[in-house]
Amino acid sequence: MKKKEPNKEGTRVKVKSKGKFGKKKVIIIFACVGVLAIGTVAINLNSKSEAATETVYKETTATKGNLTVGITESGNTVLGTQTVDYDITATSSSTSSSSSSSSQSNMMGGASTGSSSSSSSSTSTTMPSLEVEEIYVSASDSVTEGDAILKVTDESYNSVKTYLEQAVTSAELALQQAEINRTLTKTTADSEYKSNSSQSELAQETYNNTIKKLANSVTSAQRELTNTKESIASYKKAISNDTYYTDYKIDTLKKAVKTKQKTVDTLTAKVEKLESSSAASTSVETKVEQSDEISGNTSGTSELETYKTQLQQAEQELAAAEQSYDQAYEKYESALAQAKSELEKLQNQLNSVQLSYDEAVTNQKKGKLDAQATLDAALVTANNASTLHDIDLDGIDDEVTTATETLETATEQLENFNALVVDGKIVANCSGLVTAVGYAVGDSISSSTSIVTIADATEVTITVSVDQEDIASIAVNDEVNVDLTAYAGITYTAVVSSISTTASSDNSSTVTYPVVVTLTGDVSAIYSGMSADVTFVTKEMQDVLYVSNKTIINDGTKSYVKVKDSDGTIRKEEVTTGFSDGNNVEILSGVTEGETVLIESQVKSN
Repeated sequence: MKKKEPNKEGTRVKVKSKGKFGKKKVIIIFACVGVLAIGTVAINLNSKSEAATETVYKETTATKGNLTVGITESGNTVLGTQTVDYDITATSSSTSSSSSSSSQSNMMGGASTGSSSSSSSSTSTTMPSLEVEEIYVSASDSVTEGDAILKVTDESYNSVKTYLEQAVTSAELALQQAEINRTLTKTTADSEYKSNSSQSELAQETYNNTIKKLANSVTSAQRELTNTKESIASYKKAISNDTYYTDYKIDTLKKAVKTKQKTVDTLTAKVEKLESSSAASTSVETKVEQSDEISGNTSGTSELETYKTQLQQAEQELAAAEQSYDQAYEKYESALAQAKSELEKLQNQLNSVQLSYDEAVTNQKKGKLDAQATLDAALVTANNASTLHDIDLDGIDDEVTTATETLETATEQLENFNALVVDGKIVANCSGLVTAVGYAVGDSISSSTSIVTIADATEVTITVSVDQEDIASIAVNDEVNVDLTAYAGITYTAVVSSISTTASSDNSSTVTYPVVVTLTGDVSAIYSGMSADVTFVTKEMQDVLYVSNKTIINDGTKSYVKVKDSDGTIRKEEVTTGFSDGNNVEILSGVTEGETVLIESQVKSN
């Protein structure tokens, strides 16, 4: 069943401290008296209605963590399987010797002869079988990678190992013989070729080098011409558009200076006004009191000192802004001057660069004709020798290639055998639960039947069906959250392994597609078939302070929460809220991490 709902409380939390900025109000004593009088009347008017209900609180904590929303689908866990197989096949050992004979006559009237004879011999034996002596596991047993599964007889183990080692040795000898044969054949063919075409290789090499050198000269000249033109155009555009003015953010820095200056002027006026007012009333002692609606705590601060502090900070920021502006403007002027200088230099160079390119193109055309004429003259006498040489070398690598492949196969077989059978015991290739054993004591092991089948506990997948409206927002390798019914409060991570392009349901009301996710991290506690909810995250706020939505008290355009202090005092605190996952809401200001925040409810009293 599909669910589209945000993460529940208990989302995994990454702890990171954040500061809190409390708000304080300064109220003149005679204003407080008026507020208290009004509050008293309001309490008296509401006393009868409140007598019928009782306020109760549930404590929660302001917590830091991740808030996520996404697409949630249900599925069941599936454990992967591994098999232990005996994939060692029979090989043959062979030795061979060969030589070849040939007689060729060239079309120019010359003749070349060579002689060799070819013979080969090979021997092969039948690969012995491994016989089961003892079995250590049965279906439903747990094994760890490297654990012994069964033991084979010492006689069969030694026989198979000796056979495979001899196969490797024979393949090495056969490869060495094939390489010797290839060298002999090539040496003879090369000698015959050089006697008829001593000039051709040198002529071809000279031709190739000449063509390459001419092409490189044109390419280099063209690159220099293109770069010069592009640089001229770039400098012209930058100078015309005054790009450097924008690059160094002169307007932005200038505005910043004006803004800081305005702030300084405003704060200076406030300080001067408060200082004047303070001097005129030094004989009057004013008591400042702030009444908290819930807790009754009082606090006060000097408004003049606050503005002085703010003014000092603003003056420092103004000085910093002016310094940034001056430095940027100096860099701007320097960059502009350098650009104009570079433009003039490039314009002066353009004619000479163009001339160099034109000369390189002309030289290339003439040089190609000269080089081709030289090559054609040298190849006339070598034409027939080259054809005979190619015939002699046709298939020269076939014997070596075959021998190399035989050696690689024999070596791989021996390595696989040693990895599978350790001191006469076949071992598990992964950790997990044995689901099937393919042999009994006395059986001969073959490649047609798996030795054991193991449920691989390290590979856990879940397949879920995702609606066509949501499938476009999911991609392979996306990270997802997995909640297992068996382990409440624990969230596993997984990645999307595959997304099927074939619908699993295509009726008129619902079209869904199978999506497979693979769990990561420690999955040792997970069993096959466990119920799971897979959440594909569509939005996530990381490491934010949040509280339950139920703690928020809305009053017009403002939001509040009730905070319980360590001494039991309850106070009402204005907060600024942000992103919500449906159950919890981000707190941008008003409370700090770890504070006790209350969920208020009204119940009927007795």
